[in-house]
Amino acid sequence: MQTCMKPNMYSSKYNKWMYQWMGDVAQHVHIHPNVFTSMNICIDILLIGLIYYQKLSYITLFIIMILHTLLDFFDGCLARVQKKTSKLGGILDNIADLGYYIPLYIYVFYLIYKKKHYVLGGIGLGVLTLALILFTIRFKSFEDAIEYIGLMFEIDRDKIPHIDTDTAPFYDFVILFIIIYLIPFLIITLNN
Repeated sequence: MQTCMKPNMYSSKYNKWMYQWMGDVAQHVHIHPNVFTSMNICIDILLIGLIYYQKLSYITLFIIMILHTLLDFFDGCLARVQKKTSKLGGILDNIADLGYYIPLYIYVFYLIYKKKHYVLGGIGLGVLTLALILFTIRFKSFEDAIEYIGLMFEIDRDKIPHIDTDTAPFYDFVILFIIIYLIPFLIITLNN
C-alpha cells in the first residue's frame, strides 16, 4: 500500500486513511497533478457563478464540496507519488483553495447577516472559537493552532515535539466537519 501523506505530519486517522487510499489510486494515474488542480479551479469558477446568479442548490453545493475536497487531496497526493511537486503546483493549489473558501465563506457570512441565520452563525463561530482554544492549549501556540486549522487539521510534527503521537483525536475530525462542511451547508441550504 502506497501512502502519499506529507512525511512527519500530525493528522487525523481519517486523513491518513484518505491518503492511503488515494496513494494506491495515484500509482495508476498517469495525468499531471496540475490537471487535477486546474479542475478544482474550474469548480471554483462554477461555485462563484452559482453564488453570483443565486442558483446554488443544496445538491449542487454538496457535490461541489465533495469534488473540491477529493481533488484537493488528490492533486497533492498525486504530485508526491509521481515526484512532481513544484512551485507552480503549490501556487495553483493555493489559488484553488482561496477560490473555493473565500467566496463560499463570504456567501455564508452574507446569508448569516441577510437571512438572519444568527443561531447557526453563532454555533459555527462558537465551534471555531472552541477549536482555537483547544488547539492552542494542545499545541502550546496560537500560531500552530491557526496553522493546524488552515491546513485542514494537519501540522508538521517538528512544530509540536511535546505531543507523543502522530494521530489527532477523533473530535478534531468532528470539529473540522462542523466548521468546513456542516455549518456552511446548513446556512446555504436554509437559504433555498
